[in-house]
Amino acid sequence: MNMIASCSNYPPSDPNKIIPDFDAIAQYPNAKQISREEINNGTTWVRRTIKLETKDSKDVVSDLYRAELSKDGWTIVWSDTGDSNVIISDWNNGVHSPGYRIKVTVDQALPNQTTIEVIEVQSGPL
Repeated sequence: MNMIASCSNYPPSDPNKIIPDFDAIAQYPNAKQISREEINNGTTWVRRTIKLETKDSKDVVSDLYRAELSKDGWTIVWSDTGDSNVIISDWNNGVHSPGYRIKVTVDQALPNQTTIEVIEVQSGPL
């Protein structure tokens, strides 16, 4: 199952470097979107957050995000399983291109109720 089509845009600084598509990364199959937020300071960073809910277990959700992010060129810099499953991944296009960090937090409060929070921070020249 391919859920993440993470690379679809080209930054103006280097047309040969692809950049992540947050909307494609954040989506999870058959999940319901609960909220969405974007904060942008206009020059050096953007923070996007999407919260989703699914009936899949937190381990199934985390495994899929971990596998797809790795497959699509993200570097997993930290991954933890516990009360919440957390995955932190980085994407860097080079010195003068924006860098990206994705944090996926997966919580399961009830057997058929798993929440997913995906936060992307883009930093560097926008």
